[in-house]
Amino acid sequence: MYSAFQIIVFLLNSPVLFTVAFPLIGPEAVATPSTKRQSTTYIEELPWQVNDIFAFTAYENSAQNSSISFNVVDMNINLVLNTNCLATFPAGQSPDTGGSWFFCEDRHFSFKYTGGQIGIQRTWDDPE
Repeated sequence: MYSAFQIIVFLLNSPVLFTVAFPLIGPEAVATPSTKRQSTTYIEELPWQVNDIFAFTAYENSAQNSSISFNVVDMNINLVLNTNCLATFPAGQSPDTGGSWFFCEDRHFSFKYTGGQIGIQRTWDDPE
């Protein structure tokens, strides 16, 4: 049986601050978050690398859209992944996703950007 796990990394105008793993569960169960999960298949020891962060607010009458974009790389054993993330918004609107999560090019990663903070999450199926 496969159990899914979600990794969340929050960036606060600096490199990765922390990583927390939460089991994905149904509404009838109670989650107990843990800061480190033991798995022989997936080992989260290295921080994700987030680079090329670009947040742009276009003027209201601009021909360009507002946007937030960045690249995220996971170099952990059996979890190696490199993907770009992008969300666009109408000209004049700040690049703020509010409570909505946007998928990156590789849909194992998704993100939200609000109040100058980027939240990044990753999902995978653990065969254990």
